[in-house]
Amino acid sequence: MFKLSSSSLFILRIFVHALRLRLCGLMRSRRPPPPPPPPPASPPPAAHKNKNKKSNGRGADGAASNVPFVKVLVALIIIRAIPSSFLNGIHDCDETYNYWEPLMHITAGDDAEESANSRALQTWEYAPENALRSYLFLWLAGWPAALLPPSRVAFHAVRLHLAFWASFAEAMLITACYRRFGRIVGSNAYFLFLISGGLFTSTTQLLPGTLTALGFTAATALAIERKPLGVIACVAVGSILGWPVALPAAVPLALLVLIDCPSRSLVSKVVVGLVASFASIASTFAVDAHYYGFKSLQPTSITPFSHLSPLNLLAYNFLGGASDLYGVEGALYYVRNAILQLNVLFPLAFVSPLVVAFAARRVDALGALAAAVPFPLWFALLSRLPHKEERFLYVVYPAAHVGGALTLALLPDAVSGILPSTWRKLRYACRMLASVAGAVLLIAFAVLSVSRVVALRLHYGSAVDLYAYMPSGATGNVCVHTEWHTFPSSLHLPERAQLAFLPMPGGAKGPLMPLRFEGTSTVGRPFNRNNEETPEQYIDSPSSCAYFVVRAKDGVEAADAVMAAGARKPRKLLASLPYANAAQSPSWARGWFLPGGLTEKRIVWDKYVLFEM
Repeated sequence: MFKLSSSSLFILRIFVHALRLRLCGLMRSRRPPPPPPPPPASPPPAAHKNKNKKSNGRGADGAASNVPFVKVLVALIIIRAIPSSFLNGIHDCDETYNYWEPLMHITAGDDAEESANSRALQTWEYAPENALRSYLFLWLAGWPAALLPPSRVAFHAVRLHLAFWASFAEAMLITACYRRFGRIVGSNAYFLFLISGGLFTSTTQLLPGTLTALGFTAATALAIERKPLGVIACVAVGSILGWPVALPAAVPLALLVLIDCPSRSLVSKVVVGLVASFASIASTFAVDAHYYGFKSLQPTSITPFSHLSPLNLLAYNFLGGASDLYGVEGALYYVRNAILQLNVLFPLAFVSPLVVAFAARRVDALGALAAAVPFPLWFALLSRLPHKEERFLYVVYPAAHVGGALTLALLPDAVSGILPSTWRKLRYACRMLASVAGAVLLIAFAVLSVSRVVALRLHYGSAVDLYAYMPSGATGNVCVHTEWHTFPSSLHLPERAQLAFLPMPGGAKGPLMPLRFEGTSTVGRPFNRNNEETPEQYIDSPSSCAYFVVRAKDGVEAADAVMAAGARKPRKLLASLPYANAAQSPSWARGWFLPGGLTEKRIVWDKYVLFEM
C-alpha cells in the first residue's frame, strides 16, 4: 500500500484547507443579499408640512431657503429702479451721443427724406463706412420712446423700461441665491441689491453694457440653478446684442456649464449656443443693413464683414483700433472707481472666490465660484488695457454683489477653518468677530451707497436740470462751448431747439464732434477715426446762438466767457445752478455726501449758467 510521507501529508492538508476556504467564499458570494432594513418610523405630521417642496441645495446656513420672486421684484422696482429712472444723471457723453441721439432719430420718424429737419446728432461710429453701433440694440432698449413725443417724458420712459428688466434679472439672481446658497447668502444679496449705489447708477444707463449685464445676470441665476441651456442662450444673446467685448467675463459660467451640468448632452449645449448666436447675429445684420443701407452692403473701412456691427466693434478694439485716442488712465483707475461706486463691497467681492474656497463645505462651491469669479476676473482684464472707462465695469456689478453676499455669509467659517481644530476658543472668537464685522460692513455699505447717490445728484445733477429752465416754445441754436460732454440729449430740449457746438477757446483743437443726421445711410460725411475736429462740426457764426450754456465761477464770468466765444452779450439769465468743480475739490468731498455741510463746505463750486441771447 502506498504511504505518504509526513511532509507530503502536511502539504496536502494545507491544500485541502485552502480549497475549503475558497469553496466557502464562492458559496457566500452566491447567497442572496440580506433583506433591506425596515423603513423608519413615520415622522410626526409636522415634518410633512413641506414634503412636496423641492430642495435645491444646501446653503451657508445649512439648508435651502426661498423667497417669493414677485416680492423681490416689486421691492427692487420701488426702492431702487423708479428713483434711479428719474434721479440718475448722465455719467458718460457716449451715452448721449452714441445712444440717446440716434435713438431719438429713429424713433421720432426722422428718415432720409426728413433728415434736413432732424435735431438728433450722428457720431462717426454710425457712419455706414464704419458701422460700429447696432441699431437693433437701440430698438430693444429704447422702443418706449417710439410711443411718445421726443421729450423728457420719452427719456424717463426708456429708463423705466431698462430699470424694470434689470430688476427682473436681479430678482431671478436673488431668489436663486436663496434656493441654492441658503437664507443668509440670499438675505445678504437681497439687501445689497436693494441699496446699491453702483446699481442705482448703472442699471438705467442706455448703454450696450446694460443689456449685456442683464443677460449675464440672468445667466448667473440660471447657472446657480443648474439650467445650462438657459445660461448659454442668455450669454450669447446678451453679449452679441449688447457689448461683445465683455464675453470673457462669462467664462466662469461657461466652465460651470461644461463641468457640472451633466443632465444635458454636449450636443444639445452646442446646438443651443449656435442657434442663439445665429439668431442674434442674423437679426443684428438685418436691422443694421436696413439702416446703414442695402445698396451700400460692402466691406467697411474697418473690417470685411460689411455692416455686422458686433464684428466691426471687436475688430476696431482688438485689430489695430485706436481706442486710446479717447483717453489713457493709470493702473489704479478702476480701483478708485470701484471704491466710489461699490465702497466696502469692492474688497469683499474681490476676495470672495478665496473665501468660498476656504468654506467650500458650507455652500455649493461650484455655483458660488461661477457667480463670484467674474468680477475679479473682468476687473483684472480691464486693468491691463490703457483705455479705461467706468462703464466698462458695469457688466460685472451684479456679480460683485453676489460675491460680497457670499463673503459676508461665509467669512466666519472661512476664518475659523484656517485655524487648527484644537484651538476651539480662538476659532469661536474669530467666528464671532467675523460675524460682527459682517453686520458692520452691511451698515457701512448702506450708508455709503446712499451718500454716493445723494452726492451725484447734488454735485452734478445741474448739468441735466439746467435744460428744464428753457422756455417751452424756445427755437434756434442752443450753443455749448467747453461743456459739450455734459449735454444730456436733445430729448431735454424744446421741440424746435437744437444743439450747436462752438470752437474751443483760445484756438485749441477740440475732439471730433457729432453732426446732425442726414439719414442713416448717407456716406461720405466729414467724419474721421482719429478723433480730430472738422470745420463742419461747428456753427458758422456764434451770433446765431439763441441760447448759451456755459460753466463758470459766477454769472459775470459766465457772461464774459460767452462774449469771448464770439457771441453777442447775453440778454437774459434764465438759470444759474451749482456744479462741483472736480479738479479743485477733494475727491472724498465730491464723491460722497455728508450732512451738516461737512462735504459741501469743502467743495469748490462753479455755476452752470443758461443765457437767452
